Amino acid sequence: MQKVVVPLVAVLCLGFMGFIGYLFMTGNKKPQQQVPVVAQAPPVKQQQQQPVRPTPGPQVGEQAPDILGQDVDGKEFKLSDYRGKVVVLDFWGFW
Repeated sequence: MQKVVVPLVAVLCLGFMGFIGYLFMTGNKKPQQQVPVVAQAPPVKQQQQQPVRPTPGPQVGEQAPDILGQDVDGKEFKLSDYRGKVVVLDFWGFW
């Protein structure tokens, strides 16, 4: 009887270990719920729009827009105060 029991227990142990290995390798995956398929409307064909181009600034010979600011000494000025003179503007700031 011992000749039959030992191999039987060994086969059962190997089968159990194989089953545990199978569960470990496949993971504990739960079946995914099926998402209902919803009918979609065909995509709307959009009209091609022309790219928006920025409006050009003042052209040569036109008056520059009036600029208000402060000079180095903190005195306020307007660009129109210097009309007819050569003006060099240097815009800078701390960002």
